[in-house]
Amino acid sequence: MSENTHQYIGLDKVVFTNIIVRYIDTQKISQLKNVKIQCNPDHQYEFQKDGWGIQCISIADNDAFLDFYYSCGYYENTRNSNANLTITVSNMRRYLYPNWSGERNVCWAEYNHYLHCCMDVLEKKYGIFTNFESCAVRYMEINCNIQLLSAFETYEQPLNLLMFFLPKTMKKQNRWEALDKDNGKIKVESMQRGNNSTSFIAYNKSKQIQETQSNQNSDVQQQTDILRLELKFLTKKRVQAAFGTAVWNDLSDKQISEAFYTYFQKKMVNKYANWQKECQKKCVELLKRMQKKYRNRWAYAVMEYIRNKHEQTGMPYILDIVQLIDALKELPDPHRNISRKISSIKNIQVENDVYYNNNCEKMTEIFSGVDEAYYNTIFRKQSDA
Repeated sequence: MSENTHQYIGLDKVVFTNIIVRYIDTQKISQLKNVKIQCNPDHQYEFQKDGWGIQCISIADNDAFLDFYYSCGYYENTRNSNANLTITVSNMRRYLYPNWSGERNVCWAEYNHYLHCCMDVLEKKYGIFTNFESCAVRYMEINCNIQLLSAFETYEQPLNLLMFFLPKTMKKQNRWEALDKDNGKIKVESMQRGNNSTSFIAYNKSKQIQETQSNQNSDVQQQTDILRLELKFLTKKRVQAAFGTAVWNDLSDKQISEAFYTYFQKKMVNKYANWQKECQKKCVELLKRMQKKYRNRWAYAVMEYIRNKHEQTGMPYILDIVQLIDALKELPDPHRNISRKISSIKNIQVENDVYYNNNCEKMTEIFSGVDEAYYNTIFRKQSDA
């Protein structure tokens, strides 16, 4: 795997289930400190330890994989067993690619190769012989990295608006902030919304990359902030709904990238386009109303109304001053004093004004970044085929 900063849509954490355990070397696994074994004397399970049937095995590896859990029991006199394996890209990086800084995600083929590496680790290190042929996915993280042109915190308003567009079935937004030691200001680092089946998060990936590079004493340091957009399917049922199957071997990079891209387009891009149209109409009506009501101080009244609405609802009334200026240009201008009116609007500006941050351009930048990542992923797979 070569290190690069190209934008792709790919995988991070995946939890595999329906793993078949063929044999367990109970003598070998009993000697390991990071393994917990629970036995049941009431049933003669297939695998035994000291004459007792093994009911469950829990392994906290935190190296080749995150954890492994095996359980076996009887329901209505029928034996049932299952095993789950949790893998993250960090496990993959530490185990196979120690010099990889981790700013990119991985494709299905890379993940599938590593899945078999974990199968070897389970066999050689833990004495657990498994079969992954029919395994399924019960949890999946699909993400997209976008190299930003400006500092991550300057994208707070566009990202905040995108979070508002997510379904109402999702809980209120969670935000994580940090103190900037250079200027003493609080800046946002991540924001998330979700429910019991789906979660969407946007966060600054750069800090994690910089820490990794520092630990590796790397001469190459991350210069620009990276926005990570991450879509999480939290249940096997949700994975099934997204792909039509939860079986790992039935999935592909095309399906994975399309699931992310389709979700992003439907829940965010299309909603933003509709919001822009409504925003334009509302701004035109607001300008008409305020110019009629306040002949001399209409510009101040307009901006005060917009700021108050944003504060009351948490939903931006406008994203950028450009939207208000565009609406102003739609009004009749018999005296040809549009330039003076635009200046009146621009003069009503406060310190660190969020409406003078090129937010519309930043939103376009985010959308273009996802488009590029989707194209790169599809093109890469076609060329490799």
